[in-house]
Amino acid sequence: MQLKITISPAPQTSITVGIATTDGTAIAGEDYMALAQQLQIPAGQGNFVVNLSLLNDENPENEEFFTLQFSDLNGAFAGRINSAEVRIADDDGEVAT
Repeated sequence: MQLKITISPAPQTSITVGIATTDGTAIAGEDYMALAQQLQIPAGQGNFVVNLSLLNDENPENEEFFTLQFSDLNGAFAGRINSAEVRIADDDGEVAT
């Protein structure tokens, strides 16, 4: 799964930002692969992609979610958004009731 992140306006200097996943109803290692890394975004680049791996556990489940947290931003002002909720639609079969 690829998440496209947009920075607007595009930074005039390079910036770095930490990204990490946090469990919600989706659990790292069961529903998705945990991620924790530091990204460097070059000057002038307003879009970047975060690659996330989803895991198919074959268990019918309702929609689940986890959070992608942004931290340690250097070279830019983050404003009010410091996280994004990622929703996983069930693809394992009939939904549990």
